[in-house]
Amino acid sequence: MIRSNTSSGCIFCNIINGKAPCWKVYEDNLVIAFFDIHPEAEGHILVVPKKHFKDIFDVEEKYIKRAAVVCKRLSLALNKALGIKDINIIHGSGKNAQQDVFHFHMHIWPRRKGDTIKLQYVPQKGIPPRFDILLERIKKYIPQPNN
Repeated sequence: MIRSNTSSGCIFCNIINGKAPCWKVYEDNLVIAFFDIHPEAEGHILVVPKKHFKDIFDVEEKYIKRAAVVCKRLSLALNKALGIKDINIIHGSGKNAQQDVFHFHMHIWPRRKGDTIKLQYVPQKGIPPRFDILLERIKKYIPQPNN
């Protein structure tokens, strides 16, 4: 079990280090996955790096890559075990993005017809005319892949 770079006040670090209980669904050397104690739906799973990272801006790529692969594998397991055909993979970084545990994590939300989960996207009409300006500003900061 990885026990480095943890935050003592972090509930996810406490789970990783065996100081807080969880209903563990999956674990490997980089990530752990467990049921959310406040589930949005039956089968709601959190996928969490075993090393403490505050958010998307902080997490190392190998951990986020592993978390994404585990989200895929657990989604397939939910499909076979519970007949789940629809899934949301959700992540929020920062208070304005509704992050409430400041340890990077991804949610797997099984979706069913008639569930009460509401995700609402409201397109902002003034943005598309600025796409050229946005591209120019953003592209110079995008690192090139090291494949």
